Amino acid sequence: MKIITGFEAKILSDGSIDCPKEFAEKHFLVASFHTKYEDKKVWMNALRGAVTNPDVDVIGHLAPEATFDLDPDELEGLARLIVENGKIVELNAKYHRPPEPWVRTFRKCGVRFHLGSDAHSIAEVGNFQKISDLMSIVNDGNGT
Repeated sequence: MKIITGFEAKILSDGSIDCPKEFAEKHFLVASFHTKYEDKKVWMNALRGAVTNPDVDVIGHLAPEATFDLDPDELEGLARLIVENGKIVELNAKYHRPPEPWVRTFRKCGVRFHLGSDAHSIAEVGNFQKISDLMSIVNDGNGT
């Protein structure tokens, strides 16, 4: 068994990650939104910054905010950016994210996925029942 040390850090509005560079360089890093920006342009720029950051390994619990969604062209552009930068997208069991249409588009574009229970208790570790539908889409492409 190989143990990988890492952590989750917040994506800031300027696209930087809320952690010291010396930690980000040496550990497995999941970058996630923990602030609602409500402005699609600010959110997209922040996400682009995280995706292009060489220290970020995974983009965590990715989903649109209540004030906006991405159109199909924007979503495919995001998928291409994720692939070009070698990032992985988390399938998040706590929040059931990304949304199913996003997972389908990401899969079609070659995005790689990572399972994340986002556990805040021992009982939640490895509990992926809530995202079995998303896992099915990734595994066979149609969710059946």
